[in-house]
Amino acid sequence: MSKQLALAGALALACYASATLADTLTDAGGTISAEIVDVSRTAHPHIQCTLTVTASATLLTSLWSTAGCATFPIAPQFAFVEPTSGAVWYRTDGTAPSATTGMEIFQSQAWPIEGRLSVNALQLISASGGSVAVNVEVRY
Repeated sequence: MSKQLALAGALALACYASATLADTLTDAGGTISAEIVDVSRTAHPHIQCTLTVTASATLLTSLWSTAGCATFPIAPQFAFVEPTSGAVWYRTDGTAPSATTGMEIFQSQAWPIEGRLSVNALQLISASGGSVAVNVEVRY
């Protein structure tokens, strides 16, 4: 019995170790591609930038460019947003947030935005109407 368990364990480990970043799966509906995502710090390169968010709703990519940070990644997977001097509101659906609509991120609260479309559509606005410093880490 212990040999069978050892063999089953070795087989499971081999199957787990052979997973790639883009596995192809087939089910009754056809072939689909599944992406395996690892959000650890070592899995994705990342860059950081401190942005200034104002009373005007602005795309993350524009804020990044204005701040003069390293080139924004073409295919960002995650953005971690942390306001450091006040709260901000955000939206990722293509509609501009206001100082009362969207989702609020409070000062010193780190908030993850996941997925390339959401990160590229991310718009931020100051909750107070003044300037807010925001640390952002983007992983790609």
